[in-house]
Amino acid sequence: VWIDCSQELNTLDKRVEEVGHLFRRANPEVVMQVRGRGAWEDYLETGDKQATLADDIMGTSMMTAGVHFEVPDTLANGPWAYSPTVTYQSAQSVITKLVSLNAKGGNYLLNLGPGPDGLWPSAGTAILGEVADWMAINGESIEGTVEQWPHDFTSQPQFGATQRHFVMATPNGTYVYATEIAAETPFTPYVVSDGAVSARESSQQHFVCLAFVRNTTLRKKLTEVVLLGGTVGSLDFILNGTGLWLSVNFPPAVALLGSYWSASLNDTAPCATRGCSIYTSDHFVEIGQEGYCNVGPGDGLIGLSLIFNSGLEDNALVHNTSEYTSKGYGVVRTECYAYQVKQTNDLVPLDLYWSEARKDLWSLASDSSRQKATDEGYTFVATQGYILPMSTPIAPPKLKYAYVFRMTFE
Repeated sequence: VWIDCSQELNTLDKRVEEVGHLFRRANPEVVMQVRGRGAWEDYLETGDKQATLADDIMGTSMMTAGVHFEVPDTLANGPWAYSPTVTYQSAQSVITKLVSLNAKGGNYLLNLGPGPDGLWPSAGTAILGEVADWMAINGESIEGTVEQWPHDFTSQPQFGATQRHFVMATPNGTYVYATEIAAETPFTPYVVSDGAVSARESSQQHFVCLAFVRNTTLRKKLTEVVLLGGTVGSLDFILNGTGLWLSVNFPPAVALLGSYWSASLNDTAPCATRGCSIYTSDHFVEIGQEGYCNVGPGDGLIGLSLIFNSGLEDNALVHNTSEYTSKGYGVVRTECYAYQVKQTNDLVPLDLYWSEARKDLWSLASDSSRQKATDEGYTFVATQGYILPMSTPIAPPKLKYAYVFRMTFE
């Protein structure tokens, strides 16, 4: 029973004493939280929307003493009640809070305000649906598990940035779960869904520290490590004095590479992982879809840098930036990654074309863009790498938001 009361002793709140006794008599095991009434608070509750306070809570003696806590939050970015103009947290944000609070022994209380028709807004339920999809794969790491100490740690994969893991376990210590929070992206990632994906996978060594496992678990033998939702089954692992090393093959995440055109600037511009909305808001229109480039680095991949010349108002993707920095171009960022050589027949070249009349570089890979460039007076400059064509079967990734490794101890 959760009752939202203020701490002011007004007439309405005085009735809580009567109601509280009724609940206790009806069910002596009832769990109650009446905010601001210590006698009726069976667990600690933070203020609203204070999930970040869990980082402070988890390091105190209260945490080791097993005191349970709860963080109330709302799915909306702002009001608790319905608003027709409200925006919502992403599924990534909700899952990250759920995982981190659960690992610290906390409960995540999430609100979604109904509309004037009594129904929940479809934009909100769509996000909850994504959370439900994640729970369908990884729910065993949340439901019925208990917190460990330490409850989180960082690890360094062989490829990529340092990762933060949150740890839970079944009460008997048979299963220990290390949940790795995935990086949130401002674009829509895909994975290749045909059977040939294994030829383009990069085996990544993940380091998972075992310092979090309680002494009772350490006296057991680690017999299996599984990535929940993965297709490989048991993962190869090495357990030594430094910790646990896993070999994990993630299907490569790919992003759609598009071509944009601005008549006022006389410029074509490429976009894959970031900044596409800036183009469309700056009088650019999409004129072509070139293929799919890889989101992250890996074996056989080279970075494609987005370069920009302010004098020419010109953008392009290149691998060797030094040739263009000497011509007044600056490097904006690494936009995505391409294959350095044509490893398989289904890869297509990402070519750079130049128009002397427009003073414009065009990064393209599709036959339609190549024909259009030729018709409009562009000439071939150089191949920058190889990407997947538009005909490649792709699908939204099954594994996203957070990856859960389940370790079995016997």
